[in-house]
Amino acid sequence: MSKSCFIVTPIGGDETDTRRATDGLIKAVIRPVLKALGYDATASHEMSSPGSITRQVIERLLNDELVVVNLTDLNPNVMYELAVRHAVRLPVVVLAETGTQLPFDISDERTIFFTNDMAGGEELKGKLRETIAAAEKDQEPDNPIYRVAKSKVMKDVAASDDTQKYILDRLETIESAISFLSASSRRPAPRSRNQRPEEYMYFAEIITGDLNEEEVCDALREEFEATAACQTIGGDPTKLGFDAKRSITEKEFRSAVEKHGAQLGAFVAK
Repeated sequence: MSKSCFIVTPIGGDETDTRRATDGLIKAVIRPVLKALGYDATASHEMSSPGSITRQVIERLLNDELVVVNLTDLNPNVMYELAVRHAVRLPVVVLAETGTQLPFDISDERTIFFTNDMAGGEELKGKLRETIAAAEKDQEPDNPIYRVAKSKVMKDVAASDDTQKYILDRLETIESAISFLSASSRRPAPRSRNQRPEEYMYFAEIITGDLNEEEVCDALREEFEATAACQTIGGDPTKLGFDAKRSITEKEFRSAVEKHGAQLGAFVAK
């Protein structure tokens, strides 16, 4: 008996470049790989059953053994459907055309990047087979929604114990720092300080004022639409790792930190 797989993808209107790219990718790469692995695959624009398309889509997202998501173009409907799948914590495989700038809240999630040409299609087949096999074996799929929900449950359980609450807060800080460093390690270092790429990392020793380090990080994320991670290193000084989507001057950085209630100490750009 075939397993079911739902394909979440940008669709576009008839005869548009988006529709041609979507149908080509499904017919030439995604569906042949899924069929060989025993899956019956369907995309939303291929549904012919009468009734609410939205309801049918959500039912597939909630119930299918596998979902394959194409984040190319960062289509809002695609992002919403990925979130629905994350909410039920079932296997999902994510891919995107090379050059797609993923939002920071899912930038650390496992994603297959592919080149949209014939050679890229052949390369994608192998990567897709491997990732599907890994997703099938994963008994406890991880994703941003599950991590937040799990964290809330742990906080509720430990709310009456100050010691446990302190430990949980420290673990969250360390997890943020590890996540930032992991993402940073996958990006090439700039050739020189005068040739900064679009994504540039800053490290600074800051001393928090009225705000704690997590609040400073949240403020800077909002300020620069970037990924930030804090780690306390013995006492009040906090090391802040900052990963921006555009080059940010030291003056801008200092101003943003101070505006959000923190005093900036030694500043080092690497």
